[in-house]
Amino acid sequence: MEPPVEPDAVQLHACTATFRLSEVLSDIQKGTRDPTTRIEGNSVRRAFRTPDGPGTLELSQADSSITARAWGEGAQWLIARSRPMTGLEDRPEDFRTDDRRVLGWLARFPHIRLARTPMVFDAVVTAIYGQRVTSREAVIAHRRIISYHKENAPGPFGLTLPSSRASLMKLSYEQYADAGVDRRRARTLREVAARWRLLTDVTTRAELDRVLQDVPGIGPWTLGSAGFDALGDPDSVPFGDYHLPHLVGYAFLGKARSSDAEMERLLEPFSGHRGRVIRLLYRAGFSSPRFGPRYAGSPRFR
Repeated sequence: MEPPVEPDAVQLHACTATFRLSEVLSDIQKGTRDPTTRIEGNSVRRAFRTPDGPGTLELSQADSSITARAWGEGAQWLIARSRPMTGLEDRPEDFRTDDRRVLGWLARFPHIRLARTPMVFDAVVTAIYGQRVTSREAVIAHRRIISYHKENAPGPFGLTLPSSRASLMKLSYEQYADAGVDRRRARTLREVAARWRLLTDVTTRAELDRVLQDVPGIGPWTLGSAGFDALGDPDSVPFGDYHLPHLVGYAFLGKARSSDAEMERLLEPFSGHRGRVIRLLYRAGFSSPRFGPRYAGSPRFR
């Protein structure tokens, strides 16, 4: 038996005994066969390309503590940013509402926290994969494009590094097409890859909007999805989503079909925490009645 691979950096984060790391990071995996991520019990492992080099971060909870371990050249960079990824820096207590429905959802799911991941670039890339296609197609594109330049991640988990900025810029349009990514999205991916370094420093939705505001093919849905998934932004909403307005309308009004404008009106009382309310709806299992084919939609890429 081979000896265990010792991490290059370790840090402990205190939490309450009722904290649930697996709840916070349950959506970080893009499909059950995501080669970059593995979730097992109370442990979450994720491969990253950091400014310092490749790295793998493991977060494991045991009672009232979370242990962050990291491997590779990017280990120290990841450890320094591990606490926001746990969701421990989120402040759900700042959310105040008198809405009985929302209060009921909060009581049912008290463990929900919003995490901020170390690499927003990866979240933007996966959001672009999901533009105007089904969730399944987005997941397949994610896997196939990573497979074109497969690189093993550091550490003992057998993970694969996400696509590098160089590989995304070098892929031909034919390779993108084979992965199910049309030419328009391929051009957007190349533009975003050119701004990789700027995205590594992004920590807020305002910064994300500023870095990507003039990129063709980037709009409210992509920015909202990345903010929803990666920035821990409690107010980020992916406007332009196919299913989300229907889900919000069904949860609050019992209507099978709604619009972006109606969703914005329904969420306005929760301004500052609209994204938090959406996450509660997902956790509560709401799903509006479906009458047609499944188009692009969930920023969770199920």
